[in-house]
Amino acid sequence: MRPIGFVIYEDVALLLHNYLPNGTLAQFLHDPTKISEYEPDWPTRLNIATGVAEGLAFLHHVAIIHLDISSGNILLDADFKPLVGEIEISKLLDPSKGTASISAVAGSFGYIPPEYAYTMQVTAPGNVYSYGVVLLEILTTRLPVDEAFGEGIDLVKWVHSAPARGETPEQILDARLSTVSFAWRKEMLSALKVALLCTDNTPAKRPKMKKVVEMLQEIKQN
Repeated sequence: MRPIGFVIYEDVALLLHNYLPNGTLAQFLHDPTKISEYEPDWPTRLNIATGVAEGLAFLHHVAIIHLDISSGNILLDADFKPLVGEIEISKLLDPSKGTASISAVAGSFGYIPPEYAYTMQVTAPGNVYSYGVVLLEILTTRLPVDEAFGEGIDLVKWVHSAPARGETPEQILDARLSTVSFAWRKEMLSALKVALLCTDNTPAKRPKMKKVVEMLQEIKQN
């Protein structure tokens, strides 16, 4: 999302953006004040997930890596079309390496790819991981970090360890959505497979964002 202007007053600098009435994806998913007015919204969520994937695929196409992909940095316009915020803190990739160096671990807690901690390099696969966390949020309506998961367990580990707990994929999904219809449940399970691929612990095994877009579009078409 591009700023439309800026304001500098003394030692304060502000970027100006168009007003987006539906706030952030984090608010859309987790705002407790909206629970009473909640309505099942899987098609909206799938459109948001696809739109974010398309935005990141474009950034990667022009060799730009986003440094802080999170539901709090995804803004929703009046029609719930997603806009990826904080583009101004992105990095250009070194075309010869496919990476960019950082001086400190970049990103929001719960979304940071595990490899960033020891490589200090941001990469396209790292962005894919962070996107996968967002997609898991959309599917489960759970925060990326929650004490309910247990000590040292985040959303990614909680989802990936479901089989070991004897839980089915259906039990991971937000039941308010997955139980509405067979079609919704089928689409959500397909999207869950995409999220699991994106959050694979091995960067080389994660799909490219372009492939993620194709998989989500196929879910919508089927």
